[in-house]
Amino acid sequence: MEAKNQGVIGSGNLCLVEQEFNDNKFARGRCILCPPMFNGEKHFLWKVMMRVFIQASNFDVWLIIQNGPLEVPKEEERWDAKDKEKAQLNFKAKNTLLGALSQEVFNDVSSCKNAKEIWEKIEEIYGANNPGESNCSSNDK
Repeated sequence: MEAKNQGVIGSGNLCLVEQEFNDNKFARGRCILCPPMFNGEKHFLWKVMMRVFIQASNFDVWLIIQNGPLEVPKEEERWDAKDKEKAQLNFKAKNTLLGALSQEVFNDVSSCKNAKEIWEKIEEIYGANNPGESNCSSNDK
């Protein structure tokens, strides 16, 4: 079977590829390098996909989202390499979440100071209290 790429379709941070194998089209997939976008709908699905995306990309970033930012107690001017590394992980966590949000959802969380606050605010606004939302108990803080 010969695969032929029928094109890449970009939508925000999503990149979709459609392939054709001898005239049989397969469903479009999501690029594994791009976070799943959240537009305020299907929160539970997004939350599961985003958690797995982050854990697969950088598990330390997921721990920051779950547990809060790493402490960097010194003034920025006095940071050593370890302090910069911690700060960078904190910013990566925040950037990963903010980069996966529509403008409307971004506006709802833009005042949050860190990634844990963003994750919790999204849960508060769009989470389990919404009709149709799953209340599965799992490791998906």
